[in-house]
Amino acid sequence: MTGGCDDKDKIEEEIPEVSPESPDKFVYVIFPVNALGDHAYNDLVSAGILEAQKKAGFYTMLYAPIDMEEGILMLNLALDGINSAKKESALPS
Repeated sequence: MTGGCDDKDKIEEEIPEVSPESPDKFVYVIFPVNALGDHAYNDLVSAGILEAQKKAGFYTMLYAPIDMEEGILMLNLALDGINSAKKESALPS
C-alpha cells in the first residue's frame, strides 16, 4: 500500500493474515488520491474494513494511489484479479 499518510505504517501492521477458512473472500478498497490520513471518512473506512476483517476472516487489499494514473492501474489490477477468480471458480473440478 502506498500513500501520503503519517499512519500508513500503522495501517499496514494491523492487517491480519488470511484465515484458512475463507481465503476466497476478498474486499478491495481503492481510496482517492491522498485520502488516507485525513482523520475523517477515509480513515474511518480503513479502520472499519480492518476491524471487520479481524471478525470475519476475509482477505483485504487496501490501495492508496499517489495519483489518478496509479489509481486507474490499481482498479484494473483488482478487476483482473476478480475476473480471474471468477473464471477459476467456473472451471470443473
